[in-house]
This record gives sequence, C-alpha cells and structure tokens, in this order.
Amino acid sequence: MNWDAIGAIGEILGATVVFITLRFLLRQLRQNTDGLRVQALNATYGEWNAMTGELIAQPELRAAYVKDRNGGQLSEDESLILVLFFVRMLNVNDKAYHFYLQGTADEFNFLNMQKTLLLVIQQSSLFDDWWQSEKWRFSKPFQELIDKERHSESGI
Repeated sequence: MNWDAIGAIGEILGATVVFITLRFLLRQLRQNTDGLRVQALNATYGEWNAMTGELIAQPELRAAYVKDRNGGQLSEDESLILVLFFVRMLNVNDKAYHFYLQGTADEFNFLNMQKTLLLVIQQSSLFDDWWQSEKWRFSKPFQELIDKERHSESGI
C-alpha cells in the first residue's frame, strides 16, 4: 500500500467523522429548539394562568371586568384597574405573538390564546378608545394584528 492510498483512506475516514459530527450537531440543535418551544409555551401559559388568577383573587378587578363586559359605566378607579389589566394581558400576547412569528411558539396554542384575548377586547366598551391612544406601547406587528382582528366576527 502506498502513501496515496493511505491518504485517500484517511480522507474518507475524516469525511465520515465530519458527517457523523454534523448529524449529531443537527440532532442537538433540533432538541434545543424543541426545548425552547416548550419553555416559551410554559412561560406564556404561566402568565395567562396568573392573569386568570388575578381575576379570581382581586374582587375590584373582577367587578370592573364584569361591569365593562355588561356595558356599565366605569368609575375612574375601575377604568384604571381594567386598563392596567389590559396592558398586562396585551404584553403577554405581544410576547406570544413575537414567539409565534419567530417560530418558537406553535400555531395551535398561539391561536387559542389570541382567540381568548379577542373575546376579552371585543366585549369591552373601554378597550377601543384606550387602544387608539395607547397601542404605541406594543410592537408594530402586534398592533397590526389587533387592529385587523378586534372587530372581526371570526377572530384570528
């Protein structure tokens, strides 16, 4: 066996090792991406559950929410409580939308969260005026989504 043959065998073995290494790295990357998706989903659902808990645990917030849904006249304090709840709820959804656009959040869970959000804002008498003056707080893609969907019959 001459040196050229040994060199060729070495190149083939080297290429095989590189191929195996790349396949391993690809698998690790996929597992990491899946882990990030799960983390994003868990964090977002945790925040949604916390907001639901606030509605249950805070009688003033719950009363303002129900009064607004029923078309009642809100006091200044009730409006403030509800607006702060809107900000919190929209911040969570803006983040979820960002995750969704980046491919980190899955479509099924994102769409379910957005449908819930739209039910809340479509039933609010306070939301439309507040949104027009305060939507600057949120990302442009999220503003466009809310503007497009908030008056739609079908939702997202």
